[in-house]
Amino acid sequence: MKNILGFLVLLVAIIATVFSVNAFAQTVDADLKKVFSSYGLTTISSQEVLRKARAGEVITLNTGNGNLQIRLTENDVRAQGHKLVAKGAKGKQDVLARTENVTFKGTVVGDSSSIV
Repeated sequence: MKNILGFLVLLVAIIATVFSVNAFAQTVDADLKKVFSSYGLTTISSQEVLRKARAGEVITLNTGNGNLQIRLTENDVRAQGHKLVAKGAKGKQDVLARTENVTFKGTVVGDSSSIV
């Protein structure tokens, strides 16, 4: 019985996640239509982009207008000595370990004046 209950809870969580991602995509699409007369959306693997960016590899984005190649480099936007502090319910503060950088900047391959 516990296994069935656990499976049902997991199934409900997965279904809720799928619906929330779909609702988010619909909201993004509606917002883009308010600002742009023409645009395209593409799906990328964030893990693959992160791996390629850190390795200095070119990242190819498949767009509705063909492939776009970009090159990214790490760009940590946090202050040199920043601290991430978690504050508990009774006011206790814990300084958390510095997290891995996940912000980047770059250019379109072949266009050094571009900004990504």
